[in-house]
Order: sequence, then structure tokens, then C-alpha cells
Amino acid sequence: MYWRFEFSPINFYLYGGLSLTGKATALNFNIIIHKENMENNTQIKGAITEQKCFLKCLEMGYQVSKPLFDNARYDFILDIGEKLFKVQVKTSHWKDEEHTAFIFNCYSQHSTGNGNKVMKYTNKEIDFFMTEQDGIFYLYPAPEEGLKEKTLRVCPTKSGQTKGISFAKDYIFEEVIKNY
Repeated sequence: MYWRFEFSPINFYLYGGLSLTGKATALNFNIIIHKENMENNTQIKGAITEQKCFLKCLEMGYQVSKPLFDNARYDFILDIGEKLFKVQVKTSHWKDEEHTAFIFNCYSQHSTGNGNKVMKYTNKEIDFFMTEQDGIFYLYPAPEEGLKEKTLRVCPTKSGQTKGISFAKDYIFEEVIKNY
């Protein structure tokens, strides 16, 4: 069985096979991007992160479904067997040069005739945020009330503070999903 996805200006190809158990057995992908198009294009960066997360779920043997149109508040449905989760993918970036923490936005932004409209995500719209940083995938539960951004720490704070701090190790995809 073969899949083919196309994005403009990204060409994305996913080739795979299914075993008798129905799990993906091989996944290879190529993303062809001209560097000058990517550096300041958040849409391209977002599409790459989304495809990486999508592939991670497939590699883990889960089913992933995408909305037919681009008007859903989530990027895909993650089917882990007995449960379905609405997942919103966000691109993260390092908070500092020492790479002690990374940040991702918890809102969507759309241009309108009156400027930009910012809409924060809540757990009524999505179940999880998913992001990737340096090849590690993270699944963070959507909050009751919308946040502007979320910081996940890779290293402890210099002061040793732990109260109110979210550590990245607590949100690693493979570990979080085991709880469901």
C-alpha cells in the first residue's frame, strides 16, 4: 500500500507497507524545500513539524486521520485503539542559547480585515499539543483555559525551582501515550 501527500511549495512523499498485523512496517520520506523559502516561512516550518509528528504516530503503529478541510481546530485525530484524541501540532523553538528549555505557541492566528485574530486552544477543542524538538516528540495535554505559550524545560533551573515548572521529560510522547 502506498500513500502520497503533496504540499506546495513542499513535496512530501510517504511510502510504506502494511504487515499482517496492520501496523506500518517501513516508512521513508523526503521533504524537498528550497532553503530560501523556509527560513522565514512559518507555514512551511509548521507543515514540516506536522508531518514529522504524523509519521511518528504511524511509526508507533497508531492510526492517524486528517480533517478533509483546513477549518478544524486540530491537525489530526490520533487513534490509539480504544480512544481517539484531537491533536494540534505546534513548532517549538529553543528559549535560550544554552538549550535549557523550548517554547511552543498555544494559539492560532488568522489575518482579518481588522488585523490579526488570536484564538487560544482549550481542552474543549483539542486533547493534546504535539511538538518535536531535536528528534524527540512531546505530547502536552490541552489546558482548561487557553495559554499563550508553553515552556518545557530540558534542564533544571539555575535556582533549583521546581514548583510551576514543566519538565520536558514528563511529556515524552511514548511515555504519555502509555497512560491511555
